[in-house]
Amino acid sequence: MIKDLILLANALDKKGFRKEADFVDALIKRASDVEFASTRILEDEEGRIFVAIKLPDYGSKIFYKSTGKGGKSKAGDWVVMNGITITLDGDMWYIKDPDKTPPKGSWFERTAETLAQMEEKYGPIRSNEMIGLALGLSHPFTYGEIAKFNQWVEEVGAITSDAAKKGWGLIGTSVGPSEEEAIDMAKRVGLIRES
Repeated sequence: MIKDLILLANALDKKGFRKEADFVDALIKRASDVEFASTRILEDEEGRIFVAIKLPDYGSKIFYKSTGKGGKSKAGDWVVMNGITITLDGDMWYIKDPDKTPPKGSWFERTAETLAQMEEKYGPIRSNEMIGLALGLSHPFTYGEIAKFNQWVEEVGAITSDAAKKGWGLIGTSVGPSEEEAIDMAKRVGLIRES
């Protein structure tokens, strides 16, 4: 697609349509600012959308669309995160990047802005896969969904060593407990009660 846009911009330039060529050039620049690392776009039951983006000098990062229900982000902000874990207190936690609120001028900030601008222009980014976390940590199904999410994070190369040390670690990945181990731990600490 980028190749076709470049050809179009060159053709418009040759015919003297400078304003139109500049517009197409701006589209090319904007499109090249965001490179998706995966065709999978996930969504949880609260409406958070998760996308994997390749960033120059950083590799892949996961961005999610904030619900605005906690922390510093407002609804609709795109935020950097690293996976899902269980805290030592027994709560599910979306592991935010230390640069959750990206520094001014950083690739994180530019990517978050570009995602927001893409949505303004073309409409909301839509998921193509749901992750089911609504049943909570008292249900074994949730641990499989956390593992599925974290495996996606690992597949796109967005795992960080820092995130692997949080809480119970990144369940379902090569740097964390398996789904079965997480369920056993949850039973031991009373998050899952056997009937």
